[in-house]
Amino acid sequence: MLVTDVNSDGRQDIIYGIAHDYGLYWMEQMEPLADSTVWKQHLIDDSWSQAHSITWADLDGDGQGELITGKRVWAHLGNDPGANEPAIICRYTWNRESQTFDKQVINAGEASTGLFIRVADLNRDQKPDIVVAGRKGTYILWQQ
Repeated sequence: MLVTDVNSDGRQDIIYGIAHDYGLYWMEQMEPLADSTVWKQHLIDDSWSQAHSITWADLDGDGQGELITGKRVWAHLGNDPGANEPAIICRYTWNRESQTFDKQVINAGEASTGLFIRVADLNRDQKPDIVVAGRKGTYILWQQ
């Protein structure tokens, strides 16, 4: 899970994926009550399953982080919902106007995630690249 101020309201929010089912969510921290913290759950995406790892990085150089995550293929040897569906790696960009995340598929059907996603400028072209390793192998997703 990630902790970041998604909607720039000055309160830290939580982003998480359901590791053994469908669902990617963010929990918005609302105005607190006198004696408790208040949260509101928002669906980001439920079109694919097994989001085991997520990371937050500025991929486009605009100073704002993006959510990067993807499917962990066969997380429990095919026993989870959606286990036999194709692999996918996605980037979600926060849309300030709609207060939702916009999805961009980075890779479909080939690369999958494992437990970690790393982002670094591997070829020194000033564009962050994504490195993932999972049951489908180790991949460098070069940013063009």
